[in-house]
Amino acid sequence: KVMKKNILVILSILIITILSGCQKKEEVSTYEQDRVAQYILDNLEPVDGSEIKKIEFLSFEKNTSTQIWEISVELNSSYSLFLSEDRLAENLRISGYSDKEIKVKKENVNEVKYIKNIELIYLREEN
Repeated sequence: KVMKKNILVILSILIITILSGCQKKEEVSTYEQDRVAQYILDNLEPVDGSEIKKIEFLSFEKNTSTQIWEISVELNSSYSLFLSEDRLAENLRISGYSDKEIKVKKENVNEVKYIKNIELIYLREEN
């Protein structure tokens, strides 16, 4: 009886460990956040002609039902922007912004902007 009980306890612990491992939250690296910030600098600009000087990441999470990464950022402490991507390090899509605040840059812009020249506020890693 004791042996049977011990086996059940061990099996229960094993199953719980496996299930909790499957639920492990994927971490979003600063590299991935840099990539998103560079995408924003390359493709978007404020409508008023000002420069993007600050990008703050508000959220970067995987939607468990759609499996799509949803990204929320704030530009220059003023403008909200939402992006999405199917998998990390894949093609980003702009999924929401106000066209009164932000516009997509024209294709043939020669000016290159680098994320090292702006203030970048990463998401804090939760442990």
